[in-house]
This record gives sequence, structure tokens and C-alpha cells, in this order.
Amino acid sequence: MAISESFSPRKHFLAFLLVTIAAGCSSRTTHANPSIKASRDLLNFVCSRSSNPPLCLQVLSSDPRSRNATLKDLGFISLDAAESQAKTTQTLIGSLLQKATDPKLKAQLKSCQGFYNDSIKQLDQGRNALNAGNPRESGGYVSAANADADSCDEGFAGSSTPEPSELQDADQKFEVISGITLIVTAFLLLPPPPPSH
Repeated sequence: MAISESFSPRKHFLAFLLVTIAAGCSSRTTHANPSIKASRDLLNFVCSRSSNPPLCLQVLSSDPRSRNATLKDLGFISLDAAESQAKTTQTLIGSLLQKATDPKLKAQLKSCQGFYNDSIKQLDQGRNALNAGNPRESGGYVSAANADADSCDEGFAGSSTPEPSELQDADQKFEVISGITLIVTAFLLLPPPPPSH
């Protein structure tokens, strides 16, 4: 799915950022300094903003890079995890397609396959943007990748064919994991707190 003018990564990310900041992400206990090393407290703080804190902690903690990671590094770790989950979901869709006999289910699964192909491309662009020091653009691309996964779910919601439960679970897991990247990129955009005297 190409990004249309009405759905640009920047617009979607800005909407997310406003909601995130309004929800309290501007807390002064952690700030946007990308060189701060990750500690259990930082992981807990980031994951407390996730829609699934236990999964967030599992994803970030399971990567050995997280032990000495900066906030920006956590963005790369979560991007890698989101891409891995998108590829796992793509493989699942391929498996479901091979077993499917219902033409409506096959058509919807093919659409989902396309959405996840686009998600992986968006995540790659998000990684490039984060690598270039542009967390705002990175978050926009990750938001677009998340919207592609939503489109897979919405396609089933608008049809008489039920979504296979394992695909529904994989979609939800992808949305949580990609959401971690959105949280990190939002933190990277916050100004650091004033120096304490």
C-alpha cells in the first residue's frame, strides 16, 4: 500500500505523538537524551506506556543489545522485533493460503499478504530514518506499517469471512511490538529536562 497524501507517515505520527505526550510521556524521570544507557528502570518506563507491558519487556529484554542500549538503540531493537514479527505473520499468511479452500478467504489472505509486504518496506524506511537521526520520520513510517496491519484486520471485519484466530493473534502481536518503536521515537523527540542545580 503506497502512502497517499491523505495518509502521510508524518501526519499519522504527529497524531500519535500528541496522544502519547498527553498521556504523560513527558515525565521528567526519563528524557529524550538518546545517549542514556538502558537500565531496567528505562525499560520499565518505556514498557509502562505499551498496550502490553509484559510483552514489551519480553521483547526488549530478550535482545542482548538491550543491556547497554541507548534510547535510540531501543528503537532499533524494537524495529528489528517488529520486522521479525511481520515476517512471521507473512509466513503464517502463506501457510493459511495454502490450506484455504474458500475463495473469499483466499482473496482476503492475499490482501493481507500485500499489506504485510508493505509493512516490511515501511519498517525498513523507518529504520533508515532513525539511522539518519530523524525519529519523527521513523515514527511516521512505523505508524504506516501499523496501519497496514490494521488494514488486514479491517478487511476481515468488513467481510462475511471470519479472520483465522492465529492471524488475529499475530496481527495484535505485531501492533504491540511496532508500538514499542512509536513510544521510543516519541521519547526521542522530547526536549531534555533543564539541568538541575
